Amino acid sequence: MNPKTRSNNILTITVNPAFDLTGLAHSFQAGCVNRIHSQQGDASGKGINVASFLAGFSVPVTASGFLGSQNDQAFRRLFVA
Repeated sequence: MNPKTRSNNILTITVNPAFDLTGLAHSFQAGCVNRIHSQQGDASGKGINVASFLAGFSVPVTASGFLGSQNDQAFRRLFVA
C-alpha cells in the first residue's frame, strides 16, 4: 500500500458499552434529599471515550462495538449527536 494514499482513520471497538448518567444539583447536603435540576446521558466505554476524545481534536475515528437489542437505538441517537 502506498503510504501517501493510505487512510489514517482509527477504529475503536467497545466490547461493553454503557451509559454515563450525570445529574446536576445546585447544592449537596449529606443525609438530606438532594434534587437535581438537570441531567445528561452520554455513551461511554473505553473505545467510545477514546473515539470521542480523538474526534474532539478532529482526528478521523470510527467507533464500533457490540450492542444489545434492547438498547441499540439509544446508543445510535447519542452517536449521531
